Amino acid sequence: MLFKAGLCSVISLCNIGLHSSAFGHTCNAVRSTLSKCTSANLFSWPCFKPLKDYDSRSIMVSSVTSNPKTDSTSQNSRKKDHWSSNGCQKYSTAVDPGYRGENMEFSEGRSVLLPSGHRMPLVGLGTWQAKDEEVEAAVSEALSAGYRHFDTAFNYGNEYAIGRVFKRWINDKDHLRSDLFVTTKLPVFGNRPGDVEKYLTESLRRLQLDFVDLYLIHMPFALMPNKNGDNFEANEDGSPVLDPSLDHQKLWKALEAQVDAGRAKSIGVSNFNARQVANISAIARHPISCIQVELHAVNQQKDLRRDCAKCCPNIAFTAYSPLGSPAAPQHFQNKYGYSIKQTSAGLLSNPLVVEIASTYKKSPAQILLRHHVQQGIIVIPKSVSPARIQQNHEVFDFCLSEDDMKKLNNLDQGEEGRTFNFLFFKGVENHPEYPFGKN
Repeated sequence: MLFKAGLCSVISLCNIGLHSSAFGHTCNAVRSTLSKCTSANLFSWPCFKPLKDYDSRSIMVSSVTSNPKTDSTSQNSRKKDHWSSNGCQKYSTAVDPGYRGENMEFSEGRSVLLPSGHRMPLVGLGTWQAKDEEVEAAVSEALSAGYRHFDTAFNYGNEYAIGRVFKRWINDKDHLRSDLFVTTKLPVFGNRPGDVEKYLTESLRRLQLDFVDLYLIHMPFALMPNKNGDNFEANEDGSPVLDPSLDHQKLWKALEAQVDAGRAKSIGVSNFNARQVANISAIARHPISCIQVELHAVNQQKDLRRDCAKCCPNIAFTAYSPLGSPAAPQHFQNKYGYSIKQTSAGLLSNPLVVEIASTYKKSPAQILLRHHVQQGIIVIPKSVSPARIQQNHEVFDFCLSEDDMKKLNNLDQGEEGRTFNFLFFKGVENHPEYPFGKN
């Protein structure tokens, strides 16, 4: 009994990141002992808390090209072996020793380690198309359900409402700002070096935060702002006025200045192609930590993922519309009068997805999300339904078989499965940095 209590204490100390040389050897010895024990014995011990899942990414902090201002000593990360409590597979990944409370969102298995040295939860709440009242309720519900990762953007127009929830939550004595991971984005009409600080500062004011965890360039092309700076300037026919002077490398330098100033912990891009990612990577002092793109079962971005790995081997991928965004056609028709082609609308009722869901006694949405998470792809499903918000977060208690993963992989239609080509911005294909043309 004394041995058991003592071992529990050592495990607890190991878990909170006390990594002196001597103590590190002790921790390794304890872990070696544990690896030889049976799960039946271990799970009977009240101090044992198994990892919920595994990281499929292998990220070494030696690849970090910056020394971010962070509350964790990420530069001292080290490799160690882990195993999955649900039997998925053994894996080896970098461990961030920075202690961020008891919140499992930031532990291995529910997060990925970004090239910046910060951890990003694998499941977040998307907020696109969510109006103030419903997004405020949705974020509150998500926090109660265990979410700590939230994705928004200046263009979504709901940062004020989200900020009100964050303010209330952080003011609670039991909560810490460091337990949240918040992403927002530079608007397409702010893609000039001189505008970056202005728009990020405004987003922080709306969100009632001192910094964001991830700041993304929302679009790879640029539009001219209107006089108020809150939308793009439009021509007489309603088409946006393009800004062809965009220089990605200069724009990136402006984002790096925001990391240096402490307004953003990590920076990245959204909707970029591989050439554009490589162009920035060639001059980056702070690494491209993440790329957020449309990614779901019929558009799995395999080519983009392969090509980005050549210049940014540790870049994280975030999948927006991971469930196919069935409401997108109506949104674009109402807002822009634009009809989009969509092949992903029926994903939740796809016979294969439904069959696999029945096998695992899970919902089709959970199967689609698990398919990405199991590959280390971050997902940000949007919902305002309390039941679906809860359900979308419960993807860490099961594992898809290799055979089922292959079946889902085969649903990919490549570019034919793309929904978001941004042609609702009339004439945008004429911009030199339009991502899906010859450029």
